[in-house]
Amino acid sequence: MQNSQIVAVLKSFSKKETREFRKWLLSPFHNQRKDVLDLFDYFQKNDHLTKEHLLSKTKIYPKIFGKEPFNDAKIRQTMHFLQKQLDDYLGYKEFKSNEVGNKIFLLRAYRKKKLEKPVKKTISAITELQKNYPYKDFDYLWNQYRFQQEVFYGYHADQGRKRSVQLNLQEVVDALDQAYFANKIKQSCFMLQHQRVSRTEYNKGIINEILTHVNAEKLLNVPAIAVYYYLYKTYPETESEKYFYQLRDALNKHLKFFPEQDARDILQMAIYYCIERMNRGKELFVRESFELYKYGVESTLLLSNNRIARWDFNNIVRLGSLTREFDWVHDFIEKYQDYLEAADRENIVHFGRAKLFYAEGNYAASMRELALVKEDDILLNLSSKHTLLKIYFETDEFEPLEFLLDSMGRYIRRKDVPSNYKMVYESIIRLTKKMSRTNPYNKEQIKSLQQEIAAAPALPPSERAWFFKQVENL
Repeated sequence: MQNSQIVAVLKSFSKKETREFRKWLLSPFHNQRKDVLDLFDYFQKNDHLTKEHLLSKTKIYPKIFGKEPFNDAKIRQTMHFLQKQLDDYLGYKEFKSNEVGNKIFLLRAYRKKKLEKPVKKTISAITELQKNYPYKDFDYLWNQYRFQQEVFYGYHADQGRKRSVQLNLQEVVDALDQAYFANKIKQSCFMLQHQRVSRTEYNKGIINEILTHVNAEKLLNVPAIAVYYYLYKTYPETESEKYFYQLRDALNKHLKFFPEQDARDILQMAIYYCIERMNRGKELFVRESFELYKYGVESTLLLSNNRIARWDFNNIVRLGSLTREFDWVHDFIEKYQDYLEAADRENIVHFGRAKLFYAEGNYAASMRELALVKEDDILLNLSSKHTLLKIYFETDEFEPLEFLLDSMGRYIRRKDVPSNYKMVYESIIRLTKKMSRTNPYNKEQIKSLQQEIAAAPALPPSERAWFFKQVENL
């Protein structure tokens, strides 16, 4: 039983949920089986959930059924009913968490019973809840549609008695359109994002027609439509930058109307777009990327479950260094290092400080931090060696540079380096070797080197710029 769904669910419960669920089982409205309550109590007693040897059916059976001979079917039946109660409890919690949705079901119940006063009272309550709802996301729009639909059913029933009843058909259709458009564009954004990283092709249906309709009908004042509309429009290659600035304005205006997970997803897709532009040589997007990351940290959107992803931490340090926001980056490293996973923290912090010190021109401090980066992470190790490579070249330490370049080449051949990174580092090694051996007074050699730098495959724009700068300084 230690691998059963029951055990997994109960282990996930907070203390409050454990107390609530026991009250649930004590209620005869939900549960009338003593064996189900006894099984639950057994799991909770003396931390049995954490002791695998006490979770076998043969160990549990006598605690529930006393001296009865072991009956596998009987204990399975008890487990089945406990699982059903768990499902019902969790489903009920989710249902109750949507206060507006709960009221809409209540409105339906009163309508079916033809209780006019409670219907009117519940309509007023839902109207007030929707007015004060903190978000204007898809859930808000969907609740608005369901609400208008229930109101329509009430009006429609009255038509049999009152021919002059004014129907809210336009409100129903408008609410349905807005909910559908918002969710369709949102899901299409996820499709495009996944298509970019996985090369999976999706059939996007009538998304283009929806985008045209949304624009023509002036629906871009609806936050859940506007944000995803501009986000989607950043994906095509043509004119995407124009739409990014409109997206940025929409985020400033509307992002506060989205729940945390949605806001985080939106922000990360916007950051992804900026980094892609930056990697294509669009220098303006270095600043745009940094500002989005800065907002994500300061608003805590990028601190999911009090954790920051290592790649976000590294990107923030890199972008902050490129934009020369040195003081802010120093504060960021000190303040947010504890949000890294414990297993990664030491390495990521030493590497981040090394990158920052290098950007500031404090090569001695950078080398001290690089020496503390452990070699068990392939890509981090290569990035560390790459930073050291730059320091050696810029300080004319050509003998250790040659040794480092040879060491990096052997490391890449020996380790399982992803092909895209392998191509980048092979270009860096080759170009650095050639640059260190180029005669600065030989114009033909300089021209040849510059042409090779310009044509180097997969070389990120920031690295290409570094090589050109070093050639100028030869």
